[in-house]
Amino acid sequence: MRNNLNSSGKLILVVEDSKEEQNILSNILLKEGYLVLPVTSFELESFHLEKKIPDLILLNISILDIHGQEICSYIKSKFISQEIPVLCINSLGDSAQVMKAYDSGCVDFITKPIEPLELLIRIKTQLELNALRVHLKFVNLELEKSVNKRTRELEETNLRLKISEERWQFALEGS
Repeated sequence: MRNNLNSSGKLILVVEDSKEEQNILSNILLKEGYLVLPVTSFELESFHLEKKIPDLILLNISILDIHGQEICSYIKSKFISQEIPVLCINSLGDSAQVMKAYDSGCVDFITKPIEPLELLIRIKTQLELNALRVHLKFVNLELEKSVNKRTRELEETNLRLKISEERWQFALEGS
């Protein structure tokens, strides 16, 4: 069922307490060429995001052990994982819960039952947006370096002109 969504081996962390749901989500993603790391909310606490940094986190926000929004906030509180997009899943379409998910750092929301193609498109979109954000940050840093360098050059040139002007002024006053 490959839909040319260019998964290119991206790592998706699936946080789901139901093994059956983990298997369903994992199979959808694996068929598209994604690397999948399924964990429960309990396992996430001991999971070291610094060691295996996922490209995207798929999080069921109605998991039992820990409230999903708290997990999302936990993920976003870790420096290394702040930029990882978190796509939340829930069986309820409760708008208040959706808003809480967004407030906790979720970038997109999908309700169950999950339509595989919709899930894949949303994942692809979030991965592309994140890649663009990362590229934009890099471009901005390079631009900032360039502006700082040019500013220093202009300050040095301005200082040399000022010194030269003072010398001319001193030479004119001395003659």
